Amino acid sequence: MYCGASSVVGTSPARTVARTLTCRRWSCPTCKHSRHAKLVRECISGQATAFITLTWAVSQGTPPEQAARIMSRALAILVKRIRRRQDVPTFEYVAIFEATQQGFPHLHLLARTSWIPERWLSNQWAELTASPIVDIKPISGPAQTAAYVAKYVAKGPAPFGSLKRYRFSAHFRQTLPSSETAHLEEPMVWKIVPKPLSEIAQDWLDAGFEVTWLNAGMILRGPIRPEVERFIRSFPPNYHPSKWSVTVEEWGLGFSVTTAGAHAALTERPDLLAT
Repeated sequence: MYCGASSVVGTSPARTVARTLTCRRWSCPTCKHSRHAKLVRECISGQATAFITLTWAVSQGTPPEQAARIMSRALAILVKRIRRRQDVPTFEYVAIFEATQQGFPHLHLLARTSWIPERWLSNQWAELTASPIVDIKPISGPAQTAAYVAKYVAKGPAPFGSLKRYRFSAHFRQTLPSSETAHLEEPMVWKIVPKPLSEIAQDWLDAGFEVTWLNAGMILRGPIRPEVERFIRSFPPNYHPSKWSVTVEEWGLGFSVTTAGAHAALTERPDLLAT
C-alpha cells in the first residue's frame, strides 16, 4: 500500500479528526517535504542562540558509519560537560547529522545557551573524538535559524546506519501551532481507515457535516451543515431516520437523501437543480 493510502480517525466526546497515515520516511517523496517543513518549524520554535558545528577528522581512517556512532556517544558526554559549566545555566539543543562530500559525518547543533568559548569546545571535542575542528556562531533570530536549517538539511538529515538522523534535547522544542496539537488536548480513540484523507473528507461532506482542513494532513469534522439540518427537520414526524429514503421528485428539492445509521447523507444534484 502506498504512502497516504490510509488514514487514522480519532474520536472523543468533543471532536472527530482524521489524519493521513504516512510512512514518515525521508526517502519518501510524499513525506520528505512535510518532514523537512516540520523540522524547520521545530528548530525555529527552540529559539536557538548559537549554531555549533562538530567535525570528524577523516585522517583517522574510520569508516563513516563507525565515525557517526563515535560522534553520537561523544555528543552525549560533551553535553554533560557543557551543562556542568557554571557560566552555562541552560543548554538545550537539536543535533542534525550532515554527510560531507566524502560521505563522512558532521554534527550541526542549534542550541539555546549562553556563550561557550570555542577553544574550550575544541579541546573537549578533540579529547572525545581526536577531531579538534569545531565552530560556534551566534544566532540573531528565527530568520537566521531557518536559513541554517534550510542550508544543512535541504536534502534531509544524513542517515548513518541505524542512528537517528537528528535528535532534540528534552526541553528544546517550544509549543507547536495549535492545529498540530489539537488532537492531543484530550483522550481520543483512534482507528485505521483504509481510505486516503480526501475520501474521508468527501464521506463526511456527503453525510452532511462541515469539514475543516487544519493542514494538508489533518481534517476536523464539524457539525451538520445548516442546509442539511433544515432539510432533515422538514421530514414529517412519522418518518423514522432508519427509513429515510426520499427522492428529489417527492420533495421538489435538488438533493437526494439516504441514511447510514442516524446520520442523513446528502448529495447535491446539480442536474435537478437546473430543471
